[in-house]
Amino acid sequence: MPSIDELSRAGAIADADELALFSKANGSTRKVTAPQLAAYVLGSIEGAPDETIYSLATDGSSFTVAVLPETPGGSAWAQITLSAPAPAGMIILPGAEDRAHGQEVLVTCTQAVTTLTVNGSGAAVVGAPTALAANGFFRLRFDLISTTWYRIG
Repeated sequence: MPSIDELSRAGAIADADELALFSKANGSTRKVTAPQLAAYVLGSIEGAPDETIYSLATDGSSFTVAVLPETPGGSAWAQITLSAPAPAGMIILPGAEDRAHGQEVLVTCTQAVTTLTVNGSGAAVVGAPTALAANGFFRLRFDLISTTWYRIG
């Protein structure tokens, strides 16, 4: 078998291509397809591939962000960029048709929000902040059994 330095370089990777790897679980060299490798890499990145990112830029006035993931049940990140502190803001979480057990929503904000409302769209919300400091953030996770969003960060 040739060493890695003796192999020709591939110009591109196709779905049917196979790559060699050493499997510690099996104690031997195995093969995987390019899509299998891609799925593993994407799955090991937090929030990928189903994370939807919302960016909202405002002038510091009150705002409302309705979080609607691209994939129902997918995680979402609401990036709120304010040029000045906001007197009030509202985050509307996904409704029943767009939420799933274990789904997460991350909210970040560049400026302070004096009064923050987190609307659960029919679900309970436990531990959501009522205000945010500049560069504040929080993360919520949905529990299907109790139909509740819980603050986890």
